[in-house]
Amino acid sequence: MISADSFSSESPIWIYQSDRVFTDVECEQITKELKSFVTQWTSHGQTLKAEAHIFHKIFIVFIVESTVELPSGCSIDSSVHLVKELEKSLRVDFFNRLNICYRSDDHLYIHSLTEIKKAAKIGTITYETTMFDNSIQTFGKWLDGWEKPIGETWLKKIF
Repeated sequence: MISADSFSSESPIWIYQSDRVFTDVECEQITKELKSFVTQWTSHGQTLKAEAHIFHKIFIVFIVESTVELPSGCSIDSSVHLVKELEKSLRVDFFNRLNICYRSDDHLYIHSLTEIKKAAKIGTITYETTMFDNSIQTFGKWLDGWEKPIGETWLKKIF
């Protein structure tokens, strides 16, 4: 878990959502690879103060402390490369931004935008349904609003 005291609110964050839930074995494998990566993650020769974690067995989240050293384009590319390697080895899709994850009755669901539109039309999801807003880019926004009602996101236009 990312401690709110460990990173400034302006620290950049990257969220990658899988198209399915990871198994426990996959979570162990991913966690091991993420820890190995962030301990060696550098920008212009400087070690980054960074963490990477799995949330809800669906999301991989990277964070870098903005007050120490910001990642360069090359260092960001190296994290994307890792995610692409995981994508390939796990046979998942982390880059389809039209897959939406939402919470209903304490369960998480991943559906395509088309399925979300259908669910909104028949009332399965509403303005109040909680979704994960993976478009946020800072730690402060992640703390304050990663999970929010669909009516407060870009998806409100589907109703």
